[in-house]
Amino acid sequence: MLVALALVSAVAFHAAIAQGQLRLDRARSDLAGAQRQYETERFATASAAAPDEIRRRAEALGLVEAESPIYLTPPPGQPPVDPENGDATSSTLADWPEVKPHLGTTQP
Repeated sequence: MLVALALVSAVAFHAAIAQGQLRLDRARSDLAGAQRQYETERFATASAAAPDEIRRRAEALGLVEAESPIYLTPPPGQPPVDPENGDATSSTLADWPEVKPHLGTTQP
């Protein structure tokens, strides 16, 4: 009786191991498929962002390259002004001692 129980337990144990191995194989297969799909989509994205591809698509839309491109440079300006008091807006570092006490940690 004890030998039969040991044999049944051994068979059940091996069956459980086999099922686990099947699940692991299936997961590895799914992972490999997802990695292939990721690499395919990554290549497609990189190809679409290539300068030659962008130029080809722009030409297909009827766009042409400018003969002499104009580069705009913003003029140096003044810091923004606070409309309420007319002062220049404060910098984060200047207001840090005033703001810091309000940023204390709260725990739920």
